[in-house]
Amino acid sequence: MKKLIIAVLLFYISVIPAQSVERTGNDLLQECLEWKKMYEHGTSNPNVAYHAGECVAYIQGIADSLYIQKRYCPGSSIYTQRTRAVIEYLENNLDALDEDKMQLTIAALVSTSPCK
Repeated sequence: MKKLIIAVLLFYISVIPAQSVERTGNDLLQECLEWKKMYEHGTSNPNVAYHAGECVAYIQGIADSLYIQKRYCPGSSIYTQRTRAVIEYLENNLDALDEDKMQLTIAALVSTSPCK
């Protein structure tokens, strides 16, 4: 019986399609626009809050990594300034939104606060 259960589980796992990972600048911009909406107007919608949190956490993670590498030196900026800078960069580079969101985030942060 155990072998049958394991076989069935393995079958279902093998036929479940892998979730696509959103990795473009367009995906990041959509998440960050949710943050902007939530930040400016508040929300009780958990989906908006989730996407807003993903935006901020993603940018913060990359900012921390760049800071350690001494490629991003923001001084006393706070997460809202970093998030707004990335949104502005993405909105000013709409032709690049199909590119990888990590590369676009790095370009946005480094261009706003490069280390000297």
